[in-house]
Amino acid sequence: MSANQATTLGALPISVVTPTLNAAAFLGTCLASVEAQWDDGIEHVVVDGGSTDGTLSILEASPRLRVLRQDGRGLYQALNQGLAAARGRYILFLNGDDLLLPGAIAAARAALSADERIDLLYGPVRYVDEAGDELAEIGPAAADLATETLCFGIPALNAKLIHRDRLVAIGGFDTRYAIAGDRAMLLKLARTACVCRPLRQPLTAYRRHPSSLTLDPARRNRLAIHQEHVRLAQDLIDEAQQIGLQQEMLAGWQALERAKLIAGTLASGRVRDAVGYVRNGFAKQPLWPFRAVLAAPKWWRVRKAGRSGSAA
Repeated sequence: MSANQATTLGALPISVVTPTLNAAAFLGTCLASVEAQWDDGIEHVVVDGGSTDGTLSILEASPRLRVLRQDGRGLYQALNQGLAAARGRYILFLNGDDLLLPGAIAAARAALSADERIDLLYGPVRYVDEAGDELAEIGPAAADLATETLCFGIPALNAKLIHRDRLVAIGGFDTRYAIAGDRAMLLKLARTACVCRPLRQPLTAYRRHPSSLTLDPARRNRLAIHQEHVRLAQDLIDEAQQIGLQQEMLAGWQALERAKLIAGTLASGRVRDAVGYVRNGFAKQPLWPFRAVLAAPKWWRVRKAGRSGSAA
C-alpha cells in the first residue's frame, strides 16, 4: 500500500512503525512477524532512510505496507515521519532488524480493552541472536517510565505500545540526538500524566548482531552513547521544570555516564580527550565524581530489578 492510500482501520487500531536503512538481512523476518498477526485493525508503516542493499525490493514485494522514504536525515526523523503518517490510535515502534512476537497484538488489545484509560503498555524486554533464538528476557520492570529506570536502565522503546496522542502532544522525537533520542522522548513523556500498565507478554524481540546501532557485540558506539547521555542530562537539568529529586537524579546519571565516558576513552588510548572530559565535568558539575559514586547503587538497583523479573 502506498503512503497516500487511506483506509479505515478497525477497532483498537494499532500502527506498527518501522525505520529501515540497509536492513535486507533481517527485514523479511521482521515484516513476516507483523504479517502473521494482520487484521483490519493493523497497519504497518515503514520509513526507509535511503537503503542500497535490496531493502527496497523487499518492501515493494509487500503490498500491504505503507512505505515512506527519506534520505539521510537520521533515525529519529524517520520515526517522526512514521508517527505523522500513522493512523492508528496506538503506536508500536519496531526496528527493521527486530521481531513482533507471536500473540503480542492480541495481548495488547486485551489489556487496552480492559482499561480505556491506558496511554502506554510495557512488557518484558526480549533479546534474540542473529538466527532469532532467544538470548535473554528481562522483566517488565526494566521498561517502565520511572525516571530512575529511564536514566539508569535501558529505554526499551520497542517494548512499549504508546497512545499516538501522547506522542504527538510532546512533539515526538528530538532529532538533535543521533542515538539517545528514544531515551530523551521517554523522559519527556514520563513528565506527563501518562497512564502506564505492565504486560506479562513481551511485545517485541531485539536482535543482537554486528550491524546493530546499540546492540552489536563489539559495542562500537558505546562512547558516543555515553557522550549523548551526558549532553541529554545537561539539557534536561537546564530546563526550568526539572526540580527537586528528579534534578538530583539527572545529575547523578550524568555523573555516572561521564565516568563511563572517561573510562572508555582512556581504555581506547585517547588520553587528551579523557582529560578534556574530566575538565568539562568539573566546569559543569564540580562534585561530579562524588555524584557518580552515589549514583552507582541506583544503576545496580535498576539492572537487578529488571533481571529479577526475567523469564530466561
